[in-house]
Amino acid sequence: MTPLRVFLERAFGIDLRTLALFRAALGGVLLADLALRSLNLRAFYTDFGVLPRDWMVIVNGPWRLSLHAANGELWFAALLVAVEALAALALFLGWRTRLATLVAFVLHGSLLNRNALVLFGGDPLLVCLLFWGMFLPLGSRWSVDSALSRAPLQPNAHLSWASAGLLLQVLSVYFFSALLKTGREWWPEGTAVWYALSIDGYITPAGEWLRDFSPVTHAITYLVYFLELLGPPLAIVPFLLGLAAARSYAFADASRFAVMVVLAAMHAGFIVFLSIGPFPFISLASLTVLTGGWLWDALARAVRRAQPRSLQIYYDRDCGFCLRMVMLLRTFLLLPAAEIAPAQDTQRARLLLEANNSWVVLEDDRAWIKWPAFVVLLRRSALFFWLGRLLSGRWLVGAGDAAYELVARHRGALGRLSARLLPFHERPLELGPAAAGCAGLFVCAVAAGNLWSSARSAGPGTTAIAAGAAALALAALWLSRARIAHVFAAALVLAFLAWNLGTIRLIPAPLRAALMPPLSLLRVDQLWDMFAPFPSKEDGWFVIPAELTAGS
Repeated sequence: MTPLRVFLERAFGIDLRTLALFRAALGGVLLADLALRSLNLRAFYTDFGVLPRDWMVIVNGPWRLSLHAANGELWFAALLVAVEALAALALFLGWRTRLATLVAFVLHGSLLNRNALVLFGGDPLLVCLLFWGMFLPLGSRWSVDSALSRAPLQPNAHLSWASAGLLLQVLSVYFFSALLKTGREWWPEGTAVWYALSIDGYITPAGEWLRDFSPVTHAITYLVYFLELLGPPLAIVPFLLGLAAARSYAFADASRFAVMVVLAAMHAGFIVFLSIGPFPFISLASLTVLTGGWLWDALARAVRRAQPRSLQIYYDRDCGFCLRMVMLLRTFLLLPAAEIAPAQDTQRARLLLEANNSWVVLEDDRAWIKWPAFVVLLRRSALFFWLGRLLSGRWLVGAGDAAYELVARHRGALGRLSARLLPFHERPLELGPAAAGCAGLFVCAVAAGNLWSSARSAGPGTTAIAAGAAALALAALWLSRARIAHVFAAALVLAFLAWNLGTIRLIPAPLRAALMPPLSLLRVDQLWDMFAPFPSKEDGWFVIPAELTAGS
């Protein structure tokens, strides 16, 4: 492997185990967000609430499309939220991960477009994370998809344009937010946090207490500002040192990990002192992508040292449902070293199976069946060992065995159902650049068309930009199909970067205007201006005239 390839993998690659953690965090945050929104479905997402559909068109403009606007009734809004919740649950579990991510992306963007008046800063970030997740192998580890896959296991390191796009997306939130904080309240005065804690709609009781300590709020202001400004470069730039000396990658890994921890601590502070909706939780989910593969390797070594004993799981060869369940248990209980085999192939396991009509778990020379076997697996799990200890009491054995026997009596029906819902498969879990390339082609084609249209009535600067875009498209046609996909996948990453640069006015205005329609249609246009250029110094509440059901 060349030094350049090593640098790219270390700087812009994401470990597949990290993507699994990101997938679970993203699915969990999305489920929680939908649960909170469902409490106000009628008020916010129907024609009987604060934004009927005819008003929505005025608020959104021409590029905000919403499936939720197809019907203004409560039942329709509830139906779409329920479908999205199922997609979020599937994403969390890694079941049909690609389809689940796509459905969640489309429906969540549609939900945000239905009522832009109730959005927080983290809502667009959630859609952007789902967007990049569509092009990444989120289900390659610790998922239903990976548990039932018969495809060869891929290396943990994953490098693609989408992995670079996701990393840059996460870091852009902080970097461009800092660049947009141009008010003196952030620097040099240091009063921004005090003003933020003075907004009644955001402050918590803990924040009200903190506001009384002016020197502390000054220090926190400087900390937040410089952490957002310097954290993203410190997560990327140190990897350049690895091109000169490979041992420098250890320092770069430590630098990125430190940035992740400090940013996570900052969001924990937001949760305690400010009530700003789901933004800090979505941000915490996004920060998981900074977890390096070295950390997973260290944890795996620690687990192996702590549990040196062997573990075998035996199932009935004639029960497809049984095989699926033990494979899922091995995956989700994080027991990769556990051996799975038919009980009929081992005399001891076969005799126990025939005598007890049960699966068998062997831990060294000790055998377990039915409910106690499940508890043993929980106790061996690095993630759920605490649950195994809670469920290991003798008082639960009778009820647990009864539950096991109930499942065993219906394993024929369960086998037919699981064969349809949980089939074994050989489809690759890794994704090529084609999907991201198609998205990049769409963005480039629409943007180039907009540039060309504006160039016909604009000055030479716009004409030059349009000509350059057309030349790039023509040059791509001379490449092979795979290289075309890479070109447009790279163009997609650059389009996101160009859009964020446009928010601080570092790209020509015609280019940003050309990017607005495709990025707005995808609901990935973004502006990280929370508390920028400075926190609001005015306070207030939305007042919406309405008639109560009582007639008042």
